[in-house]
Amino acid sequence: TAPYSYHWSNNASTQDLCSLCAGTYSVTVTDANLCSVVKTVCIVSNSQIVVTITSTNNTNCNGGCCNGTASASASGGTAPYSYHWSTGSNCANITALCAGTYTVTVTDAAGCTKTASVCITCVTPCVLTLSGVVTNVSCNGGSNGAIDLSVGGGSNYTYHWNNNASTQDRTCLSAGTYSVTVTAAAGCSGVISFTVCQPTAICGSICATNTCNGQSTGAADLTVSGGTAPYSYHWSNGSTHQDITCLCAGCYSVTITDANQCSLVKSVNIYSVSCGCDDRNEEGNTILTSTTNTELNLNIYPNPVNAQTTFEFVASQDVDAVLEIYTVTGVKIAEIYNGQLLAGNKYTFVYNANELVAGMYFARLKTNNGTVIQNITKIK
Repeated sequence: TAPYSYHWSNNASTQDLCSLCAGTYSVTVTDANLCSVVKTVCIVSNSQIVVTITSTNNTNCNGGCCNGTASASASGGTAPYSYHWSTGSNCANITALCAGTYTVTVTDAAGCTKTASVCITCVTPCVLTLSGVVTNVSCNGGSNGAIDLSVGGGSNYTYHWNNNASTQDRTCLSAGTYSVTVTAAAGCSGVISFTVCQPTAICGSICATNTCNGQSTGAADLTVSGGTAPYSYHWSNGSTHQDITCLCAGCYSVTITDANQCSLVKSVNIYSVSCGCDDRNEEGNTILTSTTNTELNLNIYPNPVNAQTTFEFVASQDVDAVLEIYTVTGVKIAEIYNGQLLAGNKYTFVYNANELVAGMYFARLKTNNGTVIQNITKIK
């Protein structure tokens, strides 16, 4: 019985509906006697939602986050569309992506959804591994050091050393620090440094004991440091010992060779001196002789001397004494002390040796009880 009233599931009250999205709609029709009937209709979309994702991958990240991007676009279904990514973003585009899989859900105006995924890949062109073996310089000041460089990862390398060399391995190197930048064809690069070392220089000093006239009582006491132990010795008289004794007057040289075959040559003069009472030679210089002296023990340090040296002795009784320095030819060049010594007192004198040239000298401490003579070696 007319008239009729209408109540749709979308709350519309008209008989007809238009501009509907895809979906299911129901209507309740009621007449004048409040009799009613329910009818349902399904509105179908012309097409399903289609989601397209475009992405970019960074190919130079070397293991880090490659800052990839992904952009989603939808078609079909019923516009407008909304987007929701697995990152939580509700934008169509997402950026700053690390390697991984990302999913987007697109919902159209009809409430229909479509899900799509994209995989972001960080393409690492190469990760270089650099190592090397160093051969140190064998002798101080030499140039036989070497670096054997090993490279892994990538291909077709170029090399740039800090001294502009462009080879992979290096030879004929002196002591120092060397760094190299290695670049592969893919564009990745790495830097590594090496230190080539050298031993300290061999240093040798000889303390000589002169021989008495016509005898072979001289000696040479050799002290060696630096280089690489152990050392071998070859003296000009054929001896292979470090120290040599029973020497006549003359010049003796020794070649010191260390474990790396580095060598140093040193020489010393053994002089013939009179071992009796003091005398004068033809030039009028003093012939230095020593006699047994149980009262004094002369201590000289440092010896060899560079800038200054110290003379030290203790008197066991009151005595007059003279302390002097002579050249090996008997020329007096300095008088350190001339006076009385008191029993039990310790005497110390510092002598400035800067005025002396490098070579050998004698210190003579003479008292009325005897004479003590000791060698002094002046070094540069």
